[in-house]
Amino acid sequence: MQEAIANLDNIILYAVQAVGSFWYYPAWFFSEVVVSTHWLAPALALALLLIGKRRVALELILIFIVATGFIVGTKQLVESPRPYWNDTQVVQYVVDEDFGMPSGHAVVSVVILGWLWWRHPKSIILSAAVPFFILMVGLSRVYLGLHYPSQVIAGWVLGALLLWLFLWLDRWYFRPRDTHHI
Repeated sequence: MQEAIANLDNIILYAVQAVGSFWYYPAWFFSEVVVSTHWLAPALALALLLIGKRRVALELILIFIVATGFIVGTKQLVESPRPYWNDTQVVQYVVDEDFGMPSGHAVVSVVILGWLWWRHPKSIILSAAVPFFILMVGLSRVYLGLHYPSQVIAGWVLGALLLWLFLWLDRWYFRPRDTHHI
């Protein structure tokens, strides 16, 4: 099974990178600007603060901190290599020093963008943009040679599980105890 996943990972990775170097700037933009694991949550929190959504801003920051700790711990536990560590055929557009499993960008895109969408479910823009950005971030991480597709998929799954946990905690613990809204 593991060999089959590795073979499929390589087939998909080579196909995505076969698009050529012209996709470097869009991929870099989605990966390092739109859904940067370093500043997505702080930038969204600041924007939310500026429009008076203090509670959602605080929630995003707290969720980001927990998710980041989870990502770092999981990467250290699993110790899965990045594609360019194992395969000289992989074009290494960007370098990261930590392990590749799970894709932190995939986790953060699902958790942060998913939380934002959940808090604003009637937004047509978010309903269209969130899945698009989550998909583009995953593809960009594979294209840039930073992750195998299975590492991105694992990131999406773990992000969805974390999002579900945060939603459950919010619904069954925090919301019923609110006496006022921040």
